[in-house]
Amino acid sequence: MRTKPNFWKGADRICWYCVLMKEFINTDSLEYAPLVMSGMASILNAPALEPARQALFNMRQMSLTFVTQQSVKHAIALYNNHHYCNHTKGTYEIDIETLHFKRTDPLEDSLITQARQILSTPLPYDSYVWFYICRSSSADGGCVR
Repeated sequence: MRTKPNFWKGADRICWYCVLMKEFINTDSLEYAPLVMSGMASILNAPALEPARQALFNMRQMSLTFVTQQSVKHAIALYNNHHYCNHTKGTYEIDIETLHFKRTDPLEDSLITQARQILSTPLPYDSYVWFYICRSSSADGGCVR
């Protein structure tokens, strides 16, 4: 099992998409996020997305898939409502109608820096998870740990 980052959880999960789209795909819109995250080979093999392949793979490993534009809008509504009710500012301002986003602070946010680093390198494995490997060539045909 992959080790998942311990920030931007719950309503803030949509921030991962903002980092993906801005830092790796160079757009300030979440309009095509479900398509990019679909995992379709024709999308993943597109030359324009080559620099984003590791980030896309990591996002899918972190189970952060919003599969439709409606699910993205729902995530944005939760994010905006969460920060409105708590009288806080999120890392991004996200327009639920246009799906465009921008940073709330023009200076580099440390969470964005961390997210960019996490998405650009393979996620580490949890060391406490045991994997069972079944070997058909073993004498008893059983699984080993």
